[in-house]
Amino acid sequence: MNDYILKNAKINEESWCNMMNYKNPYLDPYDHHITDLAVTTDSEAYRSFPDNNHIYDKLFVAKTQKLKCGPLQQLYNNEDSVKYPIFIKPRYGHLSGGSKLCIKIKDQGELKKYINNHSMMWSEFIDGSEGMTDFILLHGRIVHQLTFIYSEDQHGTADQWKYISPKTQPYPEIVDWVREHINNHTGFVNVQYRISNNGPKIIEVGLRPARSGMYIIAADRPALSHNIFNLHKKNTWDNNLEKEMDFKPYYVYKCYTKSPILYMIPHHIMNAIVSYYTDMPLHEYYWEPVGNEGVIFYQFMHRDHKKGLHAKKMIEFIFALMQLNYLRVLHRSHRVERVDRRREFRKNPTPIIHRVTVPFSW
Repeated sequence: MNDYILKNAKINEESWCNMMNYKNPYLDPYDHHITDLAVTTDSEAYRSFPDNNHIYDKLFVAKTQKLKCGPLQQLYNNEDSVKYPIFIKPRYGHLSGGSKLCIKIKDQGELKKYINNHSMMWSEFIDGSEGMTDFILLHGRIVHQLTFIYSEDQHGTADQWKYISPKTQPYPEIVDWVREHINNHTGFVNVQYRISNNGPKIIEVGLRPARSGMYIIAADRPALSHNIFNLHKKNTWDNNLEKEMDFKPYYVYKCYTKSPILYMIPHHIMNAIVSYYTDMPLHEYYWEPVGNEGVIFYQFMHRDHKKGLHAKKMIEFIFALMQLNYLRVLHRSHRVERVDRRREFRKNPTPIIHRVTVPFSW
């Protein structure tokens, strides 16, 4: 059902946004996009590439690297058999989205909250910053790559920002893993990993580009879009376009909050706020739970790191301020309602049935 909704939403995406006068960050800012022939979602990739969809089993990925791991139910009544902290997450990548239920477990007591979830797995906790590479393959041969450097400072287990440059090279261990475990594939391969003292350890793999190709679109290189189209349409890749595919590096920032979200700033207002701080037009509401600690709510891009960090702090501050303002409005409206009910009672002291309201405490 979800696939049907997403498929039809994608077909009518542009006409719907035009009718509602919504700015679409994936369509409006740039003339060059990823071809519709490319597979850009995990659910579609799992069905489209049966010969390689085994990589969506994160337990398989962990075992190929000799990490301590297993199905989560393996630890039922056996919670003391592992060394803490450990990391738990949904086992199958094509059935889960974002970072839901990806949690660092510090002790046995915390583990018991999730132990009955049979769709999850556990692995040893890999302490270190994250990294990611988008590969483009032609019949199993790597023809292009884009590697992302993540910030060492994190929001829980999520990065605060990414640095994206065509000059950044992937780790040899990651390249070797892709060549060994993904066979005769044509299309995208996204590899996410954590970088420990023992080198990079892959945590998740998908047969699609990161963020449906957002970071490739933001590069705004016609030659890159042209090559991707020919890869999917004609099974060809022109290495002579390498210089033309070069682009100016940029940063991607994630805005984070620990407070409950009570109010969503309307799309056009958020667009105006973010556009004041950056001239890169590709930004969006972006939801990424960070364990039980908070949530990423927005991401945007900037070419100047210092200005980008300042923009991130200001957007987080404005968002938090709007939550507090919404609380103040709720409190005021409840006070007005109580005053009105008292006046009503004074005019008509006869007991009447009132609708039940939940008292709001400031």
